[in-house]
Amino acid sequence: MCDHGDTILVGVKISADLSHSGEAYWKRTKIDRCIAPLVNALQEAQIDMRGSCCGHGQGIGDIHLQDGRLLLILPPDASDAWMAMGAAERPDILGALRP
Repeated sequence: MCDHGDTILVGVKISADLSHSGEAYWKRTKIDRCIAPLVNALQEAQIDMRGSCCGHGQGIGDIHLQDGRLLLILPPDASDAWMAMGAAERPDILGALRP
């Protein structure tokens, strides 16, 4: 995870519903350096996003996809712990998030 403010410019598509003009357009914008390659790959694959944050070592990062899905980005130690657990041992994240 990178520090807050450690960004690089990446070309991203701004969807029409997020655009001030109501029209989709492309823009070079600041993306957290440590997830910029992932954001770039998603954009190249024409997977539209609404936003992203790496978590800056303070928590779970995310990439919010235009279709409503959310990609969670775990810090390396949490990722290792998650992968070491069997499926039955993993916490029910979806159950915890549903009302």
